[in-house]
Amino acid sequence: MQETKNSNEWISWIESAIAKEYFKYYEYRNFSNIQEIGSGNLGKVFRANCTDFKEYIVLKSFYNLNNVITKEIVREISKQCLENDLKLTYDLNDKHII
Repeated sequence: MQETKNSNEWISWIESAIAKEYFKYYEYRNFSNIQEIGSGNLGKVFRANCTDFKEYIVLKSFYNLNNVITKEIVREISKQCLENDLKLTYDLNDKHII
């Protein structure tokens, strides 16, 4: 992955990955029974039910979505998808959840 300097470029990468169906986009309203399971300097981690799954899923919510965090999201998504053939979710427009 080439380096980019602008968070809009990282967000564009995420949106492009969704368009290419590398991972699936879910609206925040598709999650229920959201329970906080951890937190740190960058944000909180939750478990939740999703209308499309029988098992719990993990959501990450960031306090301040900036260029550094967005870049790390892209790296984490890339790594997880390559290692585990995962379909990940995100909603950057509502609550900054991954």
